[in-house]
Amino acid sequence: MRALTRSACSYPRNSPQAAGRIIALALISNGEIAPSESAILNRTRARERIGISGREWHDVVDRLCKDLLATAATGSVCRVDRETLARWLTEVDDAQLQRLLVLVTLAIITADGQVDAAESALLGGMLEQWPLPFDQHVALMKLAHRRKANERLEPMLYRSIFAAAPAAPLPF
Repeated sequence: MRALTRSACSYPRNSPQAAGRIIALALISNGEIAPSESAILNRTRARERIGISGREWHDVVDRLCKDLLATAATGSVCRVDRETLARWLTEVDDAQLQRLLVLVTLAIITADGQVDAAESALLGGMLEQWPLPFDQHVALMKLAHRRKANERLEPMLYRSIFAAAPAAPLPF
């Protein structure tokens, strides 16, 4: 697999398109969009919440697919390398938007009852790069447990809890 090059599309910081690419990546990261994943996208109203129109959404998905296909060798799986994912994640630096994208991503990748390696890597990259408060990491663990997420997420989410900065100074 070839890595995405710097020519991959970039979007303005915190734009609906930058956020939309992360959601689209969550949808296609395991190579298919399950009906349950589409249902979650609609139920959460994620597109509306990030302010992306139907036409803009289709343009973002189309651009993401073109970027991924441009790097794939014949017969190989299209994957986003860590450097490219990190660059795309830097396009979203608004903490509230980051939290929304993490929650939507968790809902999407657990919708079909399985979390594969690419889905786990996406969420892991988000949690590594975006510093969420401790209580929100705990909330993610609870949500993953309620959704009966498989063993791929649990260790990563536990690590993210211990890496999170406490919301307030410790009393000692």
